[in-house]
Amino acid sequence: AINAGDIVDKNEIDGLRLTFANGDILHLRSSGNAPELRCYAEANTESRAQQLCDNALKKITISLLTLDESRNYRNKFRIEHC
Repeated sequence: AINAGDIVDKNEIDGLRLTFANGDILHLRSSGNAPELRCYAEANTESRAQQLCDNALKKITISLLTLDESRNYRNKFRIEHC
């Protein structure tokens, strides 16, 4: 698991943008023209940014899969790394 520290800032203007104590930023937002959830990350290395998105999207996917299957979220949304 990746540890970025506590969340020091939260912005909900265009999705959800979280800034962590170590300076990492994770930004989740819906696509404006497709049924997609996009994940953007800023970190000191590309691999760390990829880890931030991977971990966030994994947690979101697990949460969606635990919802009532009749809602069929898997067929409505595509989760995409950016």
